[in-house]
Amino acid sequence: MNNNKYSSVWLLLVQFVAKEGIRFNDLIDSEGREEKENYEGAWANVIVKANSISEAIEITPKGLAEKNFKMVFIDKAENLNSLIENKELDNSVVNEVDWLLSTEFVFMISDKVFPFTK
Repeated sequence: MNNNKYSSVWLLLVQFVAKEGIRFNDLIDSEGREEKENYEGAWANVIVKANSISEAIEITPKGLAEKNFKMVFIDKAENLNSLIENKELDNSVVNEVDWLLSTEFVFMISDKVFPFTK
């Protein structure tokens, strides 16, 4: 793997719900969706700065918890360097990664969340 600025950044596809006692709809921007929908949870890509995949997996539930979410499942975890080398990322995601790298933050939800109902 090429040793560049993206080697310590990971993209994870995660499923999450609201922490107990919190209504999921109150935590997200519905962006024109029907307000009468009562969402149970969502899927989203998250970007994590970490030295290893295992560290990224440890950070992810903590980052979600700060936003009052509880992680349910990690479907996929990939290194950003590999994704960029294989041209598998949209420029908007690379821009998000560059922003994250310019900060002290180690976690961010990338782009949109995709909520689901029961």
